[in-house]
Amino acid sequence: MLDAERGAELARAQAAQQNAGGLGDAADSLARKLAEDPDNLEGWLLLARTQTAMGRYDEAVKAYEAALKLERSDEILSAYGEALVFWGNGTVSDQARQVFSDVLQRQPGDPRAAFYLAQAQYQDGRPRAAMDILVALANSADAAAPWQPAVRENILRIAAEIGADDVAARLPALPALESCELPAPTNGALCCAPGFSVDDLPMAC
Repeated sequence: MLDAERGAELARAQAAQQNAGGLGDAADSLARKLAEDPDNLEGWLLLARTQTAMGRYDEAVKAYEAALKLERSDEILSAYGEALVFWGNGTVSDQARQVFSDVLQRQPGDPRAAFYLAQAQYQDGRPRAAMDILVALANSADAAAPWQPAVRENILRIAAEIGADDVAARLPALPALESCELPAPTNGALCCAPGFSVDDLPMAC
């Protein structure tokens, strides 16, 4: 698993290889086409995801903002907030917090928004508040959701930090899954944030 800062570093390292294979040229070509066809929602979303995968987070943010002018859905907003976090090297900025808060007001079960708001609490030196958000998230979804092990790992790590010995009893039972190796968090970041995807938010080992 990767924390948000290490995920950003990995994406930047991968970007060089992807650019060499022509992905960068393809993204630049798509950007030029969108300049002539700015009402192409799917084009902006494809560009945003591509720029994110390449580590061009500033360009990903711009692409999501263009998409949001065409359709202000919670799914796009949540992905936009995540791009803001990546652009900030794992820091959940005030702007990102507002985005995730808006999403959760309408979609209380959105796992990506809940995860990053928990990360914001952790950054602010409120580990117990972060843990409580993650516990609620873990209990609100299917125990077989692909991101459950990552959320649980974060909960148990925070619990160890603050001496919350009873937290395991508050968690749902998980199916047998391979455990992930988690690095120590840096800059107040929870682990595994970059594993989120637009569809089901898996956090890959």
